[in-house]
Amino acid sequence: MDFEAWDMDHTALTEFGWSLARWVDGELVREDGHLIVKEHRIYTQKYVPNHREFYSFGDSEVVNKHTFKQRIQDLINKHREAGPLFLVFHDNSQDIKYLKSDAVNAVERLDYLLPDSPQKGEVYVVDTADLFAALEGDASNNKRSLERVCRHLQIPTKFLHNAGNDAHYTLDAMMSMASGDPVDQQREQRWPKRTEDNQPKVEFKDWEEDSDFSDMEGVMGPPTAQAHDDSD
Repeated sequence: MDFEAWDMDHTALTEFGWSLARWVDGELVREDGHLIVKEHRIYTQKYVPNHREFYSFGDSEVVNKHTFKQRIQDLINKHREAGPLFLVFHDNSQDIKYLKSDAVNAVERLDYLLPDSPQKGEVYVVDTADLFAALEGDASNNKRSLERVCRHLQIPTKFLHNAGNDAHYTLDAMMSMASGDPVDQQREQRWPKRTEDNQPKVEFKDWEEDSDFSDMEGVMGPPTAQAHDDSD
């Protein structure tokens, strides 16, 4: 799930998006949604793209602040009652503040450590920024953006900074990583021969880190190894 707030006042929530995965009779069911706060629809962002109106996975719903709060509470309570609920974020700190704020007030207690036997009624936090850091072998606290994580996982994205789109891509990223092999094996499968002995961190090429190069790759193909070999 994901929230967006006005970047000139982070107490003014503008959007909420969710992407839900559940199993019905053994079959995976996906559900997506996007809410826009009516009272804050006039606010435009200064520092991030204004993609509120570009939801890619259905129709946005414009609701007042009271309905916005109630819908989020109902969504979490419904699925918590059905079994253990796993809330998937990308860099969760700000989103959890919003969940606990007076504007939403949807959760009181969250568990950040996943037990061997999750309990019905409990709510657990999964963070794709942490999952990807483990996958690429990065022990620093420098969390990658959702755009970069999806690019490295080869998940196409568009209109990020729309809460509904971000929620969908966040769940895509989690499912891609969680459905793979154990982390060390998966790292080598995704990025062969990119690590050194006793150093698990993947060394990405400059063109892999640059979104401009990434955008051109589909047209021209990746740059040649020679063009990016600084040893010559």
